[in-house]
Amino acid sequence: MVSLEKAILALMNESALSAAVIAARDCALAMQENARYVEKELGSVEMPRRLRHQAREACSAFLETAYDVCSELDELDELRARDAPEDEITRRLERILRWLRSPIEQMDDVVTALDAAATRDEAVGAGYILVAESAVNILGAEGIAAEAIGAALSASH
Repeated sequence: MVSLEKAILALMNESALSAAVIAARDCALAMQENARYVEKELGSVEMPRRLRHQAREACSAFLETAYDVCSELDELDELRARDAPEDEITRRLERILRWLRSPIEQMDDVVTALDAAATRDEAVGAGYILVAESAVNILGAEGIAAEAIGAALSASH
């Protein structure tokens, strides 16, 4: 009976870990897609030069983060295939979660500044909507990833 319980627990842990990897990869893809879309459309909306620059920097941060997260996920897959120690898997998951969260504050600052600018100048409204909608898409994906990673971390303890 003990070995059956261990097998069930291992299967639950593996299922939670797989869900976390999928959600983190989906979040990285959302970061890429939304950052690229904002970069492409920035030239077609009106906003102060400083905020346009900040939006581009935030997009760059999301693209860099997505690349780093995908690389880390590939390494995590290799570790899983080699049955790496649980503490190494845990460290990697925690790192991925930190990385997914890292550019969000930067984008939040841009969205907040664009909201204030749009209040003063109606013409900035389209730029605010462009950046805010993409930020919401990324935040949704990050929330799902954070929840899945949290569940995988809890399952492993």
